[in-house]
Amino acid sequence: MVDCGTAKNRGSLQSSSSFDDFFIILIGIVWAVSAIVAVVSALPEPCIETGDYAANAFAVLDAKEGVRLLGPYSRLRFYHPGPIIFYWRALFEILGEGLFSELVLHVISQVFLNIACFTGALFVLRKELHLSGVRLYLSVLPVVALSILIPDSGSDTWGPTAVLYPFVCCVVCCVAVSVGRFPCLPWAVLSGVIVLHTHLATAPFVVSFMAGSLLFGVRSVMWQRDRTVIVVSFLIALVGMLPIAIEATMSPTLGNVGSIVRTLHSKEGGHSLTSVARFLAPLYSFGFPTRTSQEGILFGIFWIAVVLGVLRFGNAFEKNLIVLGIIGVMGSFWSLLSHSGRLYSYLAWYHYTFGFFVISVALSLSARRIQFEIPMKLRIPCVLILILAVMQGMSHVPRTIDQCSPTLLSKIRSLSIPINGHYKILSSRAEFDEEWMDIAGIALGLRRLGYSICISRRLGKILGLDWVCMKSPDGIGETTGTIRVGHGGEMQFISRKETYLSHKE
Repeated sequence: MVDCGTAKNRGSLQSSSSFDDFFIILIGIVWAVSAIVAVVSALPEPCIETGDYAANAFAVLDAKEGVRLLGPYSRLRFYHPGPIIFYWRALFEILGEGLFSELVLHVISQVFLNIACFTGALFVLRKELHLSGVRLYLSVLPVVALSILIPDSGSDTWGPTAVLYPFVCCVVCCVAVSVGRFPCLPWAVLSGVIVLHTHLATAPFVVSFMAGSLLFGVRSVMWQRDRTVIVVSFLIALVGMLPIAIEATMSPTLGNVGSIVRTLHSKEGGHSLTSVARFLAPLYSFGFPTRTSQEGILFGIFWIAVVLGVLRFGNAFEKNLIVLGIIGVMGSFWSLLSHSGRLYSYLAWYHYTFGFFVISVALSLSARRIQFEIPMKLRIPCVLILILAVMQGMSHVPRTIDQCSPTLLSKIRSLSIPINGHYKILSSRAEFDEEWMDIAGIALGLRRLGYSICISRRLGKILGLDWVCMKSPDGIGETTGTIRVGHGGEMQFISRKETYLSHKE
C-alpha cells in the first residue's frame, strides 16, 4: 500500500531540490552572459591601461613568464602577499590571445572567478547545509547589495574589489568546516589563499576566522574520517605559501615579508578606538550615513538584535557564523588600531560583504521560524527578480574598461625609438600628481611592444620597486636613452648611454 500523501510530499521535495540546483546554475549562467554582453557592447578602441590597472597588468606579464613571486603593489611600499590572481589572469591572456584586449580578458577572468566563488558558496549552502527555497534565494542578497554600494564589484580587477566574492566563498566554507563539514576545507583554504594573496587588509579577519573555524571543527569526530581532505588542504596552503617563502629567502632582510612586518609594526601614528569604530560603522549600516550618535546607536541596537536572535534561534551553522564573525571583526579592529596610514574605506570593503551575508542568514532564519516557503508557482517570478538584479550589477562592467586610454596608446606607438635598447622612464616634473598614471601606462605599453624598460626610483615608490632601474656594478648592460613624460602623457626621448641592468623585457 502506498501512502499517497507521503509520495506526493516526496515528489514535491525532489521537484524543489531540482529547482534549487537549477536556480544556482541559472544565476551563474546569467551572471556570465550578462557580463560578457556588457564587455562586448563596451569594447573600446585599442587602448592601454593606466594607473593601478597598468601596474597590475605589468605583473600579469611577469606571471606569463612564470617569474612573478609578489602580489599587487601597495602605496605603503610593500607588496601584497602573493601572485595567484596574476597567474589566473595570465591564463586568460594566453587562452584568449587575439580575441580581446588584455584589459577585457582580465575583466572576464575576474567575472569567472567571482561566479565560481559565489555559485560554489551557494552549492555548499545547498548540498552541505541543506538550504532550499526562500532560504537559498536570500543568499543572493550580497550580490544585489554589492551591485548597489560598489557598482562594479562583480567585474573590477582592482585588489580591494577583486577579493569580495572569494571572501564570501571563504566565509561560507569556513563556517561549514566549523560544523564538521570537512570536505569543504580545501575550498576554504583555496579561497582564503586567493583573498590573502590579493589584499593584505583582509588578513586579520580571514586568518582569525579560519583559525576559529578549525578550532570549532576539530571538536567534531568527523575530521578523523576526512584525513585525505586535510592533507589536500595542507598541500594547497603549502603551495600558497611557496611564492612568499621563495621571495623571502632571496633577500637577507626577508624581502617583501620584512617590508610587510616593518609596515605593520610602524610606530608612526596609529588610530584610536573611536576613530576605528567610526571607520567601520558605515560598513555595517548598509551605506546609510551614521553621522550622529543617535544613528550609530540605532544601527548598534539593530545589530545586537540580529546577533542575539541568531544565537538564540539559529542552528549550529548560523550560530558559528556569528561567533566566528565577531572573532574576525575583532581581529580586523585590532589591526586597524595599529595601522599607521590613513583609513581608506576600500581597505575594509569586505566588511560590506560579510554584513550583508549575515543579514541574509538572519532573514533566512526568520523564514524558517515562521515556516514560510515560496510556492512553486511564485518561484519563477522570484528568480526573475534576482536575475534582473544580477544583470543590473553587470551593467557596470564598462566602468572597469574605462580605465584605458586610446590616446596614450597612439602616443606610445608614434614614439620612434630603436627596439634593441633599454630605456629609463622618468617624470619631467618634480611633482607628478596624476602623471604617474600615464607613466604606468607608457611603461606597460612599451613592454608589450617588446621594449626593455625601467623607471626612476621616485616613480618606483608609487608604481612598484621591482620596476626601478638598477645600476650595474660592473658596467655591463646599458640604457640607450631616457623617456621623459610630461603633462597629458607627452613624451620626450633623450638619447644617452648609462649602465643599468635590463630586468624588464
